[in-house]
Amino acid sequence: MLARRYLTLASATAILVMSLGFVAGGRVGYTFLPSDDAESVAVNIALPPGAGIGHTSRVTQVIEEVSGSQDEIKSMLSLVGISTSMESGAGMGFATNISQIFLELEPAENRELNAQAVLTRIRSELDGKVPGVERLTTSEMTGGPIMEDITIRITGDDHDRMMLLAEVIKEDLRRFEGLGEIGDDLDDGLREMHIELKPSAAPLGFSVSDVASQVRGMVYGIDAHVFSDEREDIDVRVRAADGGDGDLASIEQMWLIGNTGTAVPLSEVAEVTDGSGYTGIKRVNRTRSMNVTAETADGLSPELVVASLPIDEWRKAFPDLSINFKGRQENQRDAFSSLPIGFMTSVLLIYLILAWLFSSYGLPLTVMAAIPFGLIGVVWGHFLMGYEMTFLSIIGFVALSGIVVNDSLILVDFYLAERRAGLSIHDALVSAGGKRLRPILLTTITTVLGLTPLMLEQSFQAKFLVPMAIAIAFGLMGATMLILLLLPCMIMILDDIRGASHFLWFGKRRTDKPSEKQDDSSPEPMSGTGAPAPS
Repeated sequence: MLARRYLTLASATAILVMSLGFVAGGRVGYTFLPSDDAESVAVNIALPPGAGIGHTSRVTQVIEEVSGSQDEIKSMLSLVGISTSMESGAGMGFATNISQIFLELEPAENRELNAQAVLTRIRSELDGKVPGVERLTTSEMTGGPIMEDITIRITGDDHDRMMLLAEVIKEDLRRFEGLGEIGDDLDDGLREMHIELKPSAAPLGFSVSDVASQVRGMVYGIDAHVFSDEREDIDVRVRAADGGDGDLASIEQMWLIGNTGTAVPLSEVAEVTDGSGYTGIKRVNRTRSMNVTAETADGLSPELVVASLPIDEWRKAFPDLSINFKGRQENQRDAFSSLPIGFMTSVLLIYLILAWLFSSYGLPLTVMAAIPFGLIGVVWGHFLMGYEMTFLSIIGFVALSGIVVNDSLILVDFYLAERRAGLSIHDALVSAGGKRLRPILLTTITTVLGLTPLMLEQSFQAKFLVPMAIAIAFGLMGATMLILLLLPCMIMILDDIRGASHFLWFGKRRTDKPSEKQDDSSPEPMSGTGAPAPS
């Protein structure tokens, strides 16, 4: 190995690039936070605004029958006319067109399908059975924040342009197989009749308030009296026999009474048009906004879908609107914005400590160069165990960096002791590799065996931490081989670089002068209170 050190380094680099290609090519998937399973699920149902409570109840009953036919469902609870939060239990909305069904699944250890697979089967069986449902979404209680898999926020001032962009985004999302529950949070609103006064209304003595009060009186009635009966106030409301709530044409044909007592047809003083209003207007930082959301099926990574979306094309086609990823994608961006700072800080501190211990500026770089090669074991560990990489896998790799350096210290410390004893670089590396093999292997074996129960645990509560255990265990196994084979080669390469620099500077080859042999024939490595000046 030492004689072919450059080939060894090139081979290790090639394996590292190939391993990273497994992740880039999708052979080893990546998801920010896994949602492997859940034991409590909420089904949120939204009908068009204005739907009656009876119709909402009937739709909810159909979904209950389909959900109850699943063997994995243990119990269920339905709420009609109200929506609550699974995190806090607080009410989130009250309306006649919404309902919610809470499903409790059998324990994860007693069923073959996970929660996402069960929900996918329920959605497929509901296809065509609940027409008119505007939005049907699900949320799982997994212990983390409850949010949609994909959330895209649109902000701007032009409502029509926002709706057009939302349709473009939803159309692009529908091209991905495995995406469902694609929709937005902007309801169309109730049907309305808009009444706008004509110029002829003012000469006849009609104002906006006059027309509005008379039309309202016909449709809703006028409170004429209030009397008390058995400690309860009862309103007496007077309205036309046909108030127009059943036939909008009767409103168009109604007559208004002017200030002079003259009856005038509504069509003479106002123009009546059909339209729709808003059930709500959402703003972020005083700018109108809306969210387009989607859920992924079991086995489809939301991060893979987001990376494939043509967001640059959207921004180019709609430059007047702002498009940003929110929810899960925003949390991932925030997490990765601070992780590199912490990782680089730890690497810098490791380098300073190693430079002080080794009394060298170059040797610590050689030791720390083995850290990126730990990714080989991390990637192949997830591939062999059948797990996707998650954010916790990256946390495990950060923790692995310190363990790899700790194992390297065992080898390098003994190598320096052999050099001080008078051996050449080649002989010192061979001697250190042979004599430090057992301590390095014991360190690796004990750590891997300690993590094995967690890696093999199949319970619902432990699956969240399995990727981090895989990253540390398999990364350490791969790093151990690199420490024993690659690290000595890198130390030899560092010496070659020093020799070449010496030749270029002084014009002659460097003479290898090992450190003077210590008086003690069995020196203790890393002993003493002082350290020579860095070389």
